Amino acid sequence: MPLRPASSTASITCNLLPALGRISITSSPSGADVYLDGASKGTAPVILNEISPGKHVIWCKKTDFEDLQQSIEVTSGNFAIVACALVQTPTPTSIPTTGSLSVFSIPSGASIYLDTVYKGDTPNTITCVSTGTHNIELKFERFKPWVDSINVEAGSTSKVSASLVPAIPTVTT
Repeated sequence: MPLRPASSTASITCNLLPALGRISITSSPSGADVYLDGASKGTAPVILNEISPGKHVIWCKKTDFEDLQQSIEVTSGNFAIVACALVQTPTPTSIPTTGSLSVFSIPSGASIYLDTVYKGDTPNTITCVSTGTHNIELKFERFKPWVDSINVEAGSTSKVSASLVPAIPTVTT
């Protein structure tokens, strides 16, 4: 009888690693700093290789633009594409710190004094007046001086209208 080979069993152990994925990241405008799960990965546009499958967080950041953060699912052997459309940060509008005075008189042509400083003749608009209460005086030859105080608010125009009263002439005898 022929000899039969003895049967043998071999055991092989394989540790299979999951296939990795890739991510392409662009930004509009380009040049955003790119972070993957909190780690810096360069500047967009950028391609990230050998990314483990699963959920990841992409964060795009650029000066003068709002940060953009989004989640992405990376699958084995696939190429994910992320486009970060960044929105420009609104610039603070300049808050006015001064106001204006629009000054009229009857008759016109009176000299305007704002806090004792000559500012021209009526009618006139005086700009860049600091906020708060100011003294205003109108002077015109042969009329009594007109004096008042006016409150100036930032970004607005305060109106001043004055009817000047004729001065009573003095009679000498």
